[in-house]
Amino acid sequence: MNRQEYYLSRKVLFEIIKPLRCREIAFLQKLPHGVYGSFAVRQINACSIEMLLKNVERFEFFSIPCNMYYSLAKYRFIPIASFNPDKRREDYGLWALEWKNQFVGMDFAFDIDSEDLKRAWEDAKIIKDFFDSRMIPYTLAFSGSKGFHLEIPQECVVGILSPDEWVLAYQSLVNLIKRRLKVKFLDASITDAKRIFKVKYSLDVKSGLVCLPLTDEQFNDFSTDICLPENVINLRNLGFRGLLLRNAGSKIDFYELIKSI
Repeated sequence: MNRQEYYLSRKVLFEIIKPLRCREIAFLQKLPHGVYGSFAVRQINACSIEMLLKNVERFEFFSIPCNMYYSLAKYRFIPIASFNPDKRREDYGLWALEWKNQFVGMDFAFDIDSEDLKRAWEDAKIIKDFFDSRMIPYTLAFSGSKGFHLEIPQECVVGILSPDEWVLAYQSLVNLIKRRLKVKFLDASITDAKRIFKVKYSLDVKSGLVCLPLTDEQFNDFSTDICLPENVINLRNLGFRGLLLRNAGSKIDFYELIKSI
């Protein structure tokens, strides 16, 4: 199944768009690990399927090997940047001055990545078991490449206010979990307010696999076969499946969580 056929499935689009409200979206050309190409489009406001598809068409998403990312940060308002290149650069400059005023909070996200997927799985399992033992609300997904993503949604965290406080909290939590739980492959190198993660249900252009939220059963018996786009398309309840949040309805006090690790 090619990229265009996958992305134009309405069920896939429904899954992609639901978590993107109030987040900044980016299309980035991916080269070798950690290196991005010259093609980069940021400040995409994908508040609806129609808006996402307009950006896909305007920036020739299907013609360029790029991945789709979202900001861990959530905002009250994201201005829609112009499609005109010169005006868009101006809009980027204005947003660089404004984003902190619109900042609401950020997800606490954990990126486990290894050339050996089995070892990445083992590290993800350590964090998952810890979250389950504390009834922490979180989501778990295959990254589409070499690892797994666990995320604590912003709206489930209480006790933090300013952007600077969120960043310090995120840095503290990632580093503490990496050290105390001894998870070797947890990436603690980027913990700033502009951190981006791959959009769930999007395709990784290098592997051809989907960044897929996983059930406990899918994680425990993980195989990359379930993340092939032709298999994702046939998932039961696709379009209504969502991010598969564990311990929904729970709230965590960040400072109490820190004490418990």
